[in-house]
Amino acid sequence: MPGLGDEFMKHEVTITCPGCGHKNQATFGDVQRRARITCRGCQKPIALQEDGHGLEDVRRAMQDFERAMKKLR
Repeated sequence: MPGLGDEFMKHEVTITCPGCGHKNQATFGDVQRRARITCRGCQKPIALQEDGHGLEDVRRAMQDFERAMKKLR
């Protein structure tokens, strides 16, 4: 049975393309691996790294996730 960590890594977050502004989906696992995703709007690669684009979206999603977990307690 998968643990909470496994489920967390599958959770999708929205990453905004810095080039065209299109909203793309990536998982927390993608972010942790610093994967590259391809923008579905302009087809350019988006590098998911600490100093890269879209991580403000990830931070917000993590905060939302933490708030939701607190409500379950």
